[in-house]
Amino acid sequence: MRDNYRELHGWYDAEEEVDEPVDQLGSGTHTMGTMVGRTNGIGVAPEAQWIACRGCSFFCSDTAFKLCGQWKLCPTDSKLQNPRCDLAPHAITNGWGISAQGDDFYDEILETWVAADIAPFFAIGNTGTRCNTVSSPADRDLAIGVGAITSFNYLAAFSSVGPNVDGAIKPDVVA
Repeated sequence: MRDNYRELHGWYDAEEEVDEPVDQLGSGTHTMGTMVGRTNGIGVAPEAQWIACRGCSFFCSDTAFKLCGQWKLCPTDSKLQNPRCDLAPHAITNGWGISAQGDDFYDEILETWVAADIAPFFAIGNTGTRCNTVSSPADRDLAIGVGAITSFNYLAAFSSVGPNVDGAIKPDVVA
């Protein structure tokens, strides 16, 4: 993954202002590897470049999530200087969510990404296969909610499912 990292306007830390990419929890590294990993056919887009914004260190806040969402739309350097909107990604993956369904706190970010032709992927959640366990913002209509499957192509026991509060089927895709 190191070779796929785009250093130019490639990192922002909304929590602790760390200047280089770091993932203390491992979830972001796992998700990024699924996207752009080059070893043993792991990544779905092994030639793609990646950028990242850390919205969680040990705690997560709506403010940090929104700062990251805005930054991804128009990346800057790590000090929020020198914006380069032409360097916005084509797709954004988010391995986070909140437990409440139907929370619209991220809708404005989703609407802005979609208007800019950025595909918004979100983890569906890890609370099991009972109905109505999908988390926000993966449950939102504009979000592409991603669930997990086993190596035998069965829904993973931990993967959340919909429908969402409006009755739409979720997840949108599984991997």
